[in-house]
Parts: sequence; structure tokens; C-alpha cells
Amino acid sequence: MEEKISILEVNNVDLPGRRFNGYDLMNSVKEDNIDIKQKVIYKQSKNDKVKQLLLNYEQMQMLEKLEEFENHELSVHSNLSITSPALIRSQEYKDADIVHFHMFHNTKLSLISLLQICNEKKVVMSFHDPWSITGRCVHFGECTKWQTGCKNCENLNTLFEFSKDNCNIMWKLKKMIYEKINPDIVVSSKYMYNLVKQSPLTKHFTNVHIIPLGIDLNFFNDKIKKQEARKKFNISETDIVLFLRAQNALKGTGYVVEALKKLQSNKKITILTCDEKNRFDEVKNRYNIIDIGNMNDQELLYAYNACDIFLMPSIGETFGMMAIEAMACEKPVIIFNNTALPDVTFAPECGVLVENKNSDKLMEAIERLITNEEEREKRGKLGRKLCEEHYSIEKYNIRLINLYKDINKVKRLEQETLELSEPEYNTSESIKIKNQLNKFTITNFKKNSKEYNMLVYENIDSIEGQINYSDWNVQNIINEYNNKLYDVIAHKKTNNIFIQVKNAMALLIKDRSRLKNSIQYKFNQIFKKKD
Repeated sequence: MEEKISILEVNNVDLPGRRFNGYDLMNSVKEDNIDIKQKVIYKQSKNDKVKQLLLNYEQMQMLEKLEEFENHELSVHSNLSITSPALIRSQEYKDADIVHFHMFHNTKLSLISLLQICNEKKVVMSFHDPWSITGRCVHFGECTKWQTGCKNCENLNTLFEFSKDNCNIMWKLKKMIYEKINPDIVVSSKYMYNLVKQSPLTKHFTNVHIIPLGIDLNFFNDKIKKQEARKKFNISETDIVLFLRAQNALKGTGYVVEALKKLQSNKKITILTCDEKNRFDEVKNRYNIIDIGNMNDQELLYAYNACDIFLMPSIGETFGMMAIEAMACEKPVIIFNNTALPDVTFAPECGVLVENKNSDKLMEAIERLITNEEEREKRGKLGRKLCEEHYSIEKYNIRLINLYKDINKVKRLEQETLELSEPEYNTSESIKIKNQLNKFTITNFKKNSKEYNMLVYENIDSIEGQINYSDWNVQNIINEYNNKLYDVIAHKKTNNIFIQVKNAMALLIKDRSRLKNSIQYKFNQIFKKKD
């Protein structure tokens, strides 16, 4: 009889991203010796196997205050945290053989806590984007500073923005932590695999696994007739329809606009978009523009089946899920020659490969497919075949379960440990971080209250200046403060209704499309039960 394996999937939310954050895997696994649970900040489902990291009003509020303080006062990420002590003290963590982190930075965990976790558990980390190998950014574009230390960042305003340039310090902190651990790393593409192996931060990791993401091929297919799909969007059956995700930041929408300006065609063309609206106002007099905005999976399915060509000339992708979904619906996909998409779409045999950031070549590729129905059909059928061979959700789940089994067979080596309870309090760096932590304590707790007295550092000099977060004493003190902060708020009573409202409000503010999909999913489940 095989040994039972207990796996804990850790993420910021359960239902949004459910295919790849452990939720669907947890519900689909049939093997008696595999037990999977999930730990999240924002719980949207009623699944008993999903447990929340934070259980009361004070904890949820503190999470937001810590995030705001890190962003606006310190310009760092993944240092101050109550989710790390909440995780480590939970029963689900204690019972787990393997802990799998999905989007580590989104879960507001502290980097220093990785030392303890990797020493106590077998750890899997999914790198869905390059954040783990940079000082700050999620997508570095053409910048190469991640290879040399992220010094003198020229753009602090992208996702997870900093007000001060602490990118090099964060890069050094990651290097300091990563040098002492060797978790199993999961990436979805050869592009991400190569980044991990090239990065000075992670090239020493010996267990890096490529597991391509998967989709439900019974859902994403061409079963919806083009006539029916176009009727939903009020599109003529005779139009040539180009579908894309409109987003100027990363999806190359500006290059599509430029290509369409240059395109000469006697066919009537409709541009169907999701995500950002009004990106095609410059060409609305020449083309029929339909901006839908955020789409759930059902709406996406109709859009794929309504279109003739799917455009994805992204500036950067670590995988490219929408390209795979379009291929599964037998649609040809046009891509730029960069990052993950050429390999993921098996270009140039399947994906139509265009010189990077070249709107002229993009126009030529669009024009060729518009006029060549036979090529569209050929590439569409090949795309479906490749999806069946490589990108089914069943294959993805099997690969992940097999990885867990392999990891469980290997004897876990004790990691180098570091004493985190006795920092040197009187170094200049220690004094600087204590002053910053005192600012947070004074702002958020009543003076001389029990909580205040537990957290405040007394009788310290006033030393200002940039803090070296890659200093061990700084990290020791941060770890100490995180644990004490969790102690003072952990005993509060749970208010489940308030927590549910906070979950919904957080998604409403931070990710409306995910909230919409979550609500849509719940309604679908209700109607299924009624049927």
C-alpha cells in the first residue's frame, strides 16, 4: 500500500484561477493516498477543504495596513506579513508533507519565512511570472537588469510599484534567502525554465520542472457554430472577425492598431475585443469595433468561435493561456517572436510567427490569413491536435500529482537553518528597521495599550536612511515583529459574514474580472442543482 501524501496548496484566492492554484486539482484527485487541502486569504467557495489564512476582522484589516505601509512607506514587498505566521501555525500546515505555493508574492508571505518552511516541509513553488527573479517587477520587458542586480530601475510604476528605488536591495534579499533553500520549482514553459536557469538568484536550484498549463478541451472547442456565436455579438456572418485581448501594457494592442491602419482589404472586418475598451478608436471609421470588456469563460468561448483569427502579439508572456484556448477552438493564432508564445504555440508550423514589434509584418500576416481560408483551417485543425496532445487539464493534473509522488519519495535534506529569535538589536540597520516598525505600531495601536506594549521597541536612537533589507539582523527583527503582530490579533473572535464581505470587496477593488467570474461560477452551480 502506497504511503499517504498530504499536500497543502497555498494561494491568495480559491475560485479565480482555480484550474492552476490547486482548487480544481483538489476536487478532481481520485487516489485514496493523496489528500489535498487549500489555504487562501480570500475564500469564495464553500468547500470545506479550503481554509482561510486570516479568520477575523482585525487580521484582514491588518493585512491591508501592512500592504499599504510596505508600498507607500518602505517600498518593499514580501517582508512584513501576518500570512506567514498564520500559515505556519495552522493545523493544515502542520499536517502537510508538501506545501505548494502559487504566486508567493500575491499571498503576502514574507521571504524570510521561506527558511523555516523549507526546513520543515518539502516545498513546491510555481513561478507563473518572473517576479521571483527580479527586484520588483512582474514583467521586465526588454530590461536585462534582473541578470545583474536590478540597479537603478528606470520604471517603478508598473505592477507592484515602488515610490523609492529599493529594487537592488530586494534583489539581494531574494538572493540571500534563495542561497539557503532548494525547493522544487514548477514553470509552465521553456521560456520560464530558461529564465530560472539564467538568473543569478535561482540558477543553483536543481529541481526545476516544466509542466505546461492545461485547459478543459471538452469546454474549449468548436462545437458552437460560428453563426450562433456571431449572433451573440450581433456580427454579420460574412465579416472577417479578428479577436484579441485589448491591453496596451503587455498585449501589443498598439501594434495591432498600427497594422490595421496599414491594412488594405476589400472585406468587411470586425474587431472583437475583451478587457480594455476604446483602444481602437483611431480605426473605428474603417472597421466594426465591438468592445466587450471583461469576459467570463462562457463569453470567451463564444468569442473564440465567432472569430476567424485570434491576435496575440504580446510584448511578454510566460505561457499564453488565451492562445491555447483559441487553438483548442481551431482558430489560427498570430504572435510576436518573443518570450513564451513561439514555443507554446509550436510556431511557425501552428502559430503564425511575426517579427517582434513589427506592425508592418503583423499587417502582412493578418492580410495573408484574411485572404487564405484554407490556411486558417489548416492551422486551426493543427492547433486543436496539439492541444489534445499537450494541453489538456487532465494531463496537467496527472503531471502535478506524479511530481508530488516523486518529491515524497525523496528524503528531504535538512536546510541550513538560521537563528531568527536573537537578532543584534543595536546595529545601525537594526535601529533603522526598528524605527520604521515603531512608526507602524504608533499609527495602528493605542499608546500604552497591551498590543502597543508588546510591539513597540523602546529606548532606541533615531537613525534614518535607506534600510538594507538583505541584512540578516533586519530580517531577524522583521520576522520577530511579524510573529508578535500576529500574536496580538490572532485571539480576536471570527466574524464570518464580515470576512465574506471583505473578500468580495477586496476582489471588487483589486480584480473585478475575478469577482465577476466567481459570481458567475456560483450562479452556474445553483442552476445545475436546480436542473
